[in-house]
Amino acid sequence: MAMKTIKVSFNIDMDMFARMCAAGGDMDIQIFGQDHEIKPSVTQTSEQKALPKPRSVMATIILAFVDGRTFSKADARTAIVKTGYANGTTGSALTMCVENGYLKKVAYNAYKVTKTGVHYAQAA
Repeated sequence: MAMKTIKVSFNIDMDMFARMCAAGGDMDIQIFGQDHEIKPSVTQTSEQKALPKPRSVMATIILAFVDGRTFSKADARTAIVKTGYANGTTGSALTMCVENGYLKKVAYNAYKVTKTGVHYAQAA
């Protein structure tokens, strides 16, 4: 099946554009342009250094209790807040750690770091 219309976008010189318009034909011409150069909002200089990759909340919890002792949600919240993360991330981070096998829930509101969790935290 043959195409009946085609939409094309390209950059051309103004003289060439004027010659195309003078040639005529059945065209619908839409013009979009800018009269100033777009500058990047942030420039990177050689003096600037990349920020270090932040450690995840899950790794923060695991490293705080890697010594093998059991801890509660309140203990994990304290460790998270001390490192600068938001207070509300504790519950979801603990759930993700348990689901991934990084923590073991030993009793109600009591968690313990697993070997898998230690490996995860060291790699993070």
